[in-house]
Amino acid sequence: TLQGIESNVPENSLAAIQQAIDLDIDMVELDVRMTSDGVLVLMHDASIDRTTNGSGSVSSLTYEELQQYRLLSGDGLSDETIPTLEEALRMGNGKIYFNLDIANKNIPARKIAGLLTTLGMSGQVLLYVSDDRNFATDLKAENADLLLHPMVENTSDIEFYTSRWPDVCVMQ
Repeated sequence: TLQGIESNVPENSLAAIQQAIDLDIDMVELDVRMTSDGVLVLMHDASIDRTTNGSGSVSSLTYEELQQYRLLSGDGLSDETIPTLEEALRMGNGKIYFNLDIANKNIPARKIAGLLTTLGMSGQVLLYVSDDRNFATDLKAENADLLLHPMVENTSDIEFYTSRWPDVCVMQ
């Protein structure tokens, strides 16, 4: 849902997720950011400038402040607001897999792991952690069942991840 399945559907929106479910798509990729009051929301960019009728960085705005803005689509301004990650996960629970890009976005491991554990979705969500070994270790410490998707650049990286967690997906 990075760019929406169709141009009239805003990226990282509930409408895009629902459309993916309706089309029997197996997995959607979502980008997660955290608001200034600690709410996990869907937003690709660090700012809301490109994808909404507002401006500012996600991390400097509260969730309530974000709700006054509408997501943009190929057709212009939509009725969609910036959704929370929890709303998105609840919508797709048992219907679609998620690939969450949480790499380098200052999201606490405890927060994301806790949400996935609470919703019983540890096996339905792939967490892209880039090359951050510490973040990957923190996530697995919170919930050993989490599915990680690290990026690796050499055999040392592959050995690091696969020696600790044989279920880790490695992309080289």
